[in-house]
Amino acid sequence: MTSTPGFRDAGFDNFGPSYDDWASADVLMCLGTDPYETKTILFTQHIMPGIYRGMKLIMVNPRETAGVAFAKKMGGLHLDVYPGTDTVLLGAIARLVLENGWEDKEWLKKWVNNKWESDSGFGQGTRNTPWQWRTTWGKFQTKGFEDYKEWLLSQAEYELDKAAELTGVEAAKIRQAAEWIAKPNPDGSRVKASFGIEKGFYWSNNTGNTNAISSLATICGAGGRPGQVVGRFGGHQRGGRRGAKLPGSSSSGIGY
Repeated sequence: MTSTPGFRDAGFDNFGPSYDDWASADVLMCLGTDPYETKTILFTQHIMPGIYRGMKLIMVNPRETAGVAFAKKMGGLHLDVYPGTDTVLLGAIARLVLENGWEDKEWLKKWVNNKWESDSGFGQGTRNTPWQWRTTWGKFQTKGFEDYKEWLLSQAEYELDKAAELTGVEAAKIRQAAEWIAKPNPDGSRVKASFGIEKGFYWSNNTGNTNAISSLATICGAGGRPGQVVGRFGGHQRGGRRGAKLPGSSSSGIGY
């Protein structure tokens, strides 16, 4: 049973992005984590140089951490969400993207399945995953992008002012986040937006939150593209050496 079911549903690998991808985005949204405080190499050697060259950082976190303070100092954005309301926040951002026609239409046309493709298991279908029972009964599944869009725009809680009330994030900041991650550049080119999550985001509302970020990333054209990725940053230290065990006669038990 995966702890990121929304990634499984959408066909995203938890650790598909490389460190270079996190560094080369134009906009990076961090959810449920502060890599400034907890992922030193990733932040100082990759994300920070990206920020210094102009990458915008969006931090989704209830508290103002050291990383949030740094992001704001560098012109970034803090979405100070009430705990447990991340799904509403992301739905509101997605709604603004779709209302303004900022979605990556070519990406969606090429990569998003219709209902038959999902049911049959072709491409990134859900019939060939442990989540088959949900699609069998028509749950958590749409007929494709247009059906998803119709559903999203019908959710009252995703309307901007209502979302601001529910999440505690100012409407102006929600709108700014949508513009940063999806509004095309003046020359018509798309912004390269990436989305990184960790346990503060998906160990609370696994299905709702990870489905929401997968959907938002997809409509923005992120997923398996250089500098346009969605995935986990990594929640455990890797590459280290564990300490030696103490002698069996030790009374402390430390090291066992």
